[in-house]
Amino acid sequence: MFPLQNVIPASVIVVLLAGVFSNNVIVAPATSHASPCAPIDSSGTVLHAPALEMWRMPKNDLGVNELILSAHRDGKRFCYNYQSGGVTHHQTPDIHVRPGEAFAIRLVNDIPSQAKGEYVNASSLPACMPMPVHEGPVKHYAGYLNHIVTERPFEMKPVDTNLHLHGYEGPESEDNVFLSTLSTPMHACEYVYNLPLTQPSGTYFYHPHPHGASADEVGGGLSGVWIVDPPKSQLPTDDDHVLFLSYAIPFKADEKPLHAKALALGAAAYNATHGAGGHVAYDPFDPPDWTFDLPVRANGVSYWSGRCDGTRTDVRITVNGSATPARLEVSAGNTQLLRIVSGLGDGSKQISLRDEAGRIVPMRIVETGGIPVGGDSTHPLARYISTSAYELPPASRISLLLNVPAGQELILHTDKHCEGYEGARQLSYDLVHIYGVAGRQEPKEIVRSLAMTPAPDQTPAQRLLAYARAHPSLIHRRALTYTQYIFSAHKRGDVNFAFFITDTTNANFIEHSYDPHYAAGGTYPTNPDIVVKQGTVEEWYLINTTPDRHSFHIHQMSYVLEHGPAGFPVSLDVTDVPSGTILPIRGSADHIRVHPTITKVLLDFRNVPKGTFLYHCHMLFHEDHGMMGIIRVE
Repeated sequence: MFPLQNVIPASVIVVLLAGVFSNNVIVAPATSHASPCAPIDSSGTVLHAPALEMWRMPKNDLGVNELILSAHRDGKRFCYNYQSGGVTHHQTPDIHVRPGEAFAIRLVNDIPSQAKGEYVNASSLPACMPMPVHEGPVKHYAGYLNHIVTERPFEMKPVDTNLHLHGYEGPESEDNVFLSTLSTPMHACEYVYNLPLTQPSGTYFYHPHPHGASADEVGGGLSGVWIVDPPKSQLPTDDDHVLFLSYAIPFKADEKPLHAKALALGAAAYNATHGAGGHVAYDPFDPPDWTFDLPVRANGVSYWSGRCDGTRTDVRITVNGSATPARLEVSAGNTQLLRIVSGLGDGSKQISLRDEAGRIVPMRIVETGGIPVGGDSTHPLARYISTSAYELPPASRISLLLNVPAGQELILHTDKHCEGYEGARQLSYDLVHIYGVAGRQEPKEIVRSLAMTPAPDQTPAQRLLAYARAHPSLIHRRALTYTQYIFSAHKRGDVNFAFFITDTTNANFIEHSYDPHYAAGGTYPTNPDIVVKQGTVEEWYLINTTPDRHSFHIHQMSYVLEHGPAGFPVSLDVTDVPSGTILPIRGSADHIRVHPTITKVLLDFRNVPKGTFLYHCHMLFHEDHGMMGIIRVE
């Protein structure tokens, strides 16, 4: 479900993102120009951003290797800058780190104005405080299964920002996304990380986390890649490529569906008159079909096509800022590693690999969500899962191995697929043409990687699933339900979009949006939605009661998707939550019911640090409008 106006600015210029140390790929140069953001690339060639090894960065006055990253705005465009050797770089860097090492990232907010925090010692920076949530008057409605919905409309302008190392498995005190850079006169927050020795070697994502403005800032270009390097690389850096998917230029997000305003007003009218009645009896792990608020028709025109084909036009995307299909030349015969990162704010992509004739080529996936599929961070490329396609939701990552003979090409493709009855109409087009070029590097570098097998104890993910099946009495089940509504706004003739992710395990649940409360001087919310005990294992049922696609992400930890690519359980930190199925209502031509989908994940809290952090849908418009909850591990 999307707004009547654009979620992300109508014109977005994408920062040149992603990249690795490389001699035979093109690296975007540092340039001097009026805009704080990098020039737009129109060459169609995959460019690679600067790669920064944090252990080589200068130390601050506290003795920690530090990167000073400043956030900027140029019209409706956002970008990061950093300085190195006295030169300002306008390309967002790839940040390389190593387990067991400490590093600092100072985030300076230059969005509203030039900040002071970029030019002082780290020891002089005051501690940042929580970001305020600007809420309107509270209203109550009847919602899912006739339970109470508490609506708190809010608005957040994209001027505040902070930093989230997506996938970071250290304590929440080092990755505190509740903080505000505008909470101090310096307009800067110093994040000091001690990367756990157990952090998997892989590809991760960094981005701001300002509730209510994440879609604007991430969609506008404020995001990048951080990589945990293994003890010894298995490939030359020339054969290691980051491919960062971001919105195309010019960009117009969330085009209006047919008669959108009339439909939205119809949904708001339905919710205003729908009485709660008694709660519907239900099994939280096998929930019933439920009526959706958006009407089937408006002004005599049918909204639902009956097919899962979306209602809006898809938006073209770029690869490292280059128009698609982009061109990437690689050393023929050498094993190549492609790190594919979704930097999109909303919408999933179905990724596949094809040959020159358009035939599907099986992908050898060695990493999902930053985690080697074989579970071996010392040899992260040792195992692969073979699959013909992969659903890539926002902020998710996969890495795959391939070899391209001289004079031939492979094509990275995004396929037409069902994003949801109410999602975007996904198109089919090429993302990257990968050409094998002879004589670029000798001798040949070929990685020996073995296919995964169904053995129940081969990987940590398989072992956790086997443990859960062998000891069901030790596994706490929890139902987490996705719902969404359109309510009447306080301004006549307008509407509010509301999204919820609710623990519906117990029968007395209430749907409410993200609503953090803080004790005086505190930096973490005191009102968690879910409390778990450290040392436990839980199985969460992700229940989608809507005709829209969602996703699931939790901070400070990964989890196991029980049915991953090719049916294998895999560890990751973002997973797709498919839309429910539309069903007709007998005797009604105005509304539909939705049969929920269920996605099962296992969360292992035995080694998760105690603390308070977040879980949410990573479709950022959904997150910005309430689909986020607070969890505390005790």
